[in-house]
Amino acid sequence: MKTIAIIGGMGPQAGIHAHKRVIDRLIENGQKANIVHISLNIEHFFDNDKVIKLSQQHKKILGSIQADFGFIACNTAHHFFKDFQNSVQFEIINILEIVKLPDSGKVFCSPTAKTLKLFGEKTKFASLKQITDIGRIIHRINSGEIIQKGELKSIIGKTKIPIFACTEISMLAFNDNLKGIDTLEQTIDEVIRRIK
Repeated sequence: MKTIAIIGGMGPQAGIHAHKRVIDRLIENGQKANIVHISLNIEHFFDNDKVIKLSQQHKKILGSIQADFGFIACNTAHHFFKDFQNSVQFEIINILEIVKLPDSGKVFCSPTAKTLKLFGEKTKFASLKQITDIGRIIHRINSGEIIQKGELKSIIGKTKIPIFACTEISMLAFNDNLKGIDTLEQTIDEVIRRIK
């Protein structure tokens, strides 16, 4: 049986959502796997910070994980993909390599992911106001606040093809049954494909 590692903690609720979605999809597909979910308490690399602070303890924990492959339950953390990949003994799925964003879609992500141009120079992002509102929701989620049903929908408005490119936003979109492209779900598609 294969072992999947989920590297979370950079948005604790989002990491738990990612874990639950992997379990749901395994059950739907009649598959089994071991799941190792590590929740790292990493200083926020959002806002103005352009570095990630992986301590020696973080690196030791990551280095001790035994898995066949894994993924990081945070889109923005993929900007620092090499730091994570160099700290583990298994392959991490890189969302920047597997996620397919349609040209006609608009990316809803954290302000930091937009600033870092996480998905490339040609990415079409939601408006500045929408991205700012998304940033506020992410902050509220990470502060433990419960987000009311419909809040994300009101931010997205009439966007034809919203792209949910932040795990907290994936969580809200899933809970509200919103239609769009979800980077977390595409990552989990790859997890399921590798288990078959």
